[in-house]
Amino acid sequence: MKKKPSLLDIELFAQERTTENQKELLKIEEESDAAVFESLAMDEQPEDVDLSTESFPEKDHQVIRLIEITENHNSEINKLKQELFKVKEQLRVYHSFLSSQQKKITELENRKMTAPGTSGVVDANYTKLLLKNVVWLREEKEFTANDVARLFRAEGFQTPHPHEKWDANLIDKLYQSAKKTFL
Repeated sequence: MKKKPSLLDIELFAQERTTENQKELLKIEEESDAAVFESLAMDEQPEDVDLSTESFPEKDHQVIRLIEITENHNSEINKLKQELFKVKEQLRVYHSFLSSQQKKITELENRKMTAPGTSGVVDANYTKLLLKNVVWLREEKEFTANDVARLFRAEGFQTPHPHEKWDANLIDKLYQSAKKTFL
């Protein structure tokens, strides 16, 4: 079973690809510059200048070849620049996603740090289930409020949010609110 790559792995991959594309772009630029200088150096070599009409087509062919080479290199450079732009955009998106995830993580950690005494559960479904259990135990099984509190403590149920421990008063409050809610 393959593991999904983490966001850090994706960001590292995008950075590596960006650096590879930049290196390839620099290499192509250097090669194109070198090809231009070589062709210019070949043209500047002392030769017998023949102004007859037969020598011009050869010169035109060299110029056309030089133009084709530079156009090819320019198109490759533009293609690499476009790919580099796409990779940078992906990197920006991943970076913003990672920073938002990091903000969420720090917010959760701060909540845990600031309110260590509130061990209650905030989940509405959990609270609703507790209310149903309180009503069932009190009415069907005829448990007292103290019996229900002891049972919930023994089973390790977490208290609803504002409360910190199970006691008879809490069970009575839950029972009254459940009766109002369900009836």
